[in-house]
Amino acid sequence: MGIEALSRGADQAVFVDLDCDIIRQNLLLCRFETQSTVLCHDLIRDPLPDSLKGQVFDLVFMDPPYKTGYIEKTLEKEGVMDLLAPGGMIIAEHSAKESLQISLSGLDIFRQKKYSKTMISFITKG
Repeated sequence: MGIEALSRGADQAVFVDLDCDIIRQNLLLCRFETQSTVLCHDLIRDPLPDSLKGQVFDLVFMDPPYKTGYIEKTLEKEGVMDLLAPGGMIIAEHSAKESLQISLSGLDIFRQKKYSKTMISFITKG
């Protein structure tokens, strides 16, 4: 989704994943490597990377493995909510059988769209 955002005019994208080789290859193929930062990091197990602290994002895409609760676990991590700008949006992809339990103050699921076995949840920060 980050590469799609870049292709549609996003100035910059930051990718955080455990396995970054394919992300880097795709960024090179699409010629977006200069507009991108790739961080190989486990957001569930490890603290927020120092390189992200102090940054603010208008749009965050999340696509963790399905049925793991990783969306909620990531959003509950210390410092993660500080990354989302006021009025910013999180677009989270998850299993349609998985019900998100967003209990953080200031976050609202304002729309969900089902595509076959996939659900896309649009989460805003008020």
